[in-house]
Amino acid sequence: MTSDELTARVRLLAIGKKVGGEVYIHRDALARHDPTLLRLVSDYAADGSDSFDWNVCKLSLRRYRLSLLLYLCFRERAHPALAAALTVDLSRGARSVRRYSDRGNRPILHRKELLVGADDPDYQRFAALTQQEERAGLFDIPSIIGHERGWVAQLERRGLSIHDHELCHRRDGAKQR
Repeated sequence: MTSDELTARVRLLAIGKKVGGEVYIHRDALARHDPTLLRLVSDYAADGSDSFDWNVCKLSLRRYRLSLLLYLCFRERAHPALAAALTVDLSRGARSVRRYSDRGNRPILHRKELLVGADDPDYQRFAALTQQEERAGLFDIPSIIGHERGWVAQLERRGLSIHDHELCHRRDGAKQR
C-alpha cells in the first residue's frame, strides 16, 4: 500500500481517535468500518512468521508508520495499560517490538469510545466515563495523565477512583454524574 493509499483510507474512516497526524482505532471497529484495511494491517502483524496479538492500531500518516498495540483487558479496564507494541515503518519495512508488561509506569488509554465508534456495544459506557472525567477536570493537564503513575496521582489529588467504568469519590464511594 502506498502512502497516498493509506492516507486516503484513513481519511475515509469516520471513527478513530485522532492525535496530531495519527489515528488510533480498535481492531473490532476496523473490522466493521474498513475490512480491507484490517486485512492489510493484520498482514503486517503476521509478516509470514509469528503473529502479533493486538487490539488497537495506530496509523501515522506523517511518518508512514503503523503500530499494532496490545492493551490488556481493553473492554474490562477503564484505562488499560499498554502491554506490547509492534511498529512497522511502512516505507522501509523495518519492524520493532517493544514490551511494556514489566514496566512500572506504562502508557494508558483515555477516551476509549473514540477508538470503537458509536456502533460498538460498549460505546455508551466508555463515553459516559469520559464525560464524568471531563467534568471532574481530570484531563486539564494532558501531559501528566498518559502513564499509570501520573493518572493515579491525578485521581488521588482529586479524591477520586474508578470502579466499573464509573468515577467515584474515594471517601464515600459516591458515583460522579
